[in-house]
Amino acid sequence: HIPSAGQYPQPLLSSAGRTRNIGSVGRTNQKVPCAWLAINFRGSTGYGRDFERLNHGDWGVGDTKDCLAAADFLRTLDWVDDDRLGIFGSSYGSYLALLAVTDDPEHRYRCAVAKYGDCDILTSWAQGDREGVQDMGRMMAHPSHDPAAYRAGSPVHRLANVEAPLLIAHGELDLPVRRRDRAARARAAERKLDEGPDRGEDVHRAQRRGDARGLDA
Repeated sequence: HIPSAGQYPQPLLSSAGRTRNIGSVGRTNQKVPCAWLAINFRGSTGYGRDFERLNHGDWGVGDTKDCLAAADFLRTLDWVDDDRLGIFGSSYGSYLALLAVTDDPEHRYRCAVAKYGDCDILTSWAQGDREGVQDMGRMMAHPSHDPAAYRAGSPVHRLANVEAPLLIAHGELDLPVRRRDRAARARAAERKLDEGPDRGEDVHRAQRRGDARGLDA
C-alpha cells in the first residue's frame, strides 16, 4: 500500500512460510496511517526452483539479509519515515522478524512482532512435530552434519543483541515450537511473553472472531 502524501511509518511484513509467495497483504487496522511492504525473501515460491532452494542449509542467515535489504530499500523512499520501521511475521515470518532485530548491528527496525515463531531450530528439530522435523531435515540436513548452520540460524544464542521493543505472541499448545523454547526466548530478550491457550496457528482464527486471547498487540 502506498499512501497519497506525507511521511509514514512503515511496518514490514515478512512471509508466513519458508516456501510461500506473498501475493497481497490482508486488511489491517488502519486507524494509524502507515504503509506496508511484503517480502518474498529467498526460499519463496514463484521465482523458480533455484531461488526457492537458496535457503537450504542457510535458515535464518541469507533470508534475514533479504529482510534487512528491504529496510535499506525503504530508507531510499522520501515518503517513508525511516526512523519508524517495524517488522512482523507469523510462523517462519515470525522467526525472521526476530532475527531481523537480533542480527542487525544497525538496528534498522524500531520494533518487531513475532507470532508463533521459532527461536532455536536445533530444539525444534529435536522436540518438534513430525512434519516440521521432516521438513527441517529436508532443507537443513541432520544437525550433526552441520551444527554451525543450526547455531547460526538460532537467534536464541544472540538475543542479548535485541534493543527494539519485541512482542512475542504464541499459543500454549503449539507443537512445532515448544513452550520451553518460547520462554527461553522471552527471558533472554527480557521482553514480555504473551501466551494463549490455542495452538499457534489458531491465532488468526481467534483474531477474526474479535478475541485474540491476549495475543493481539
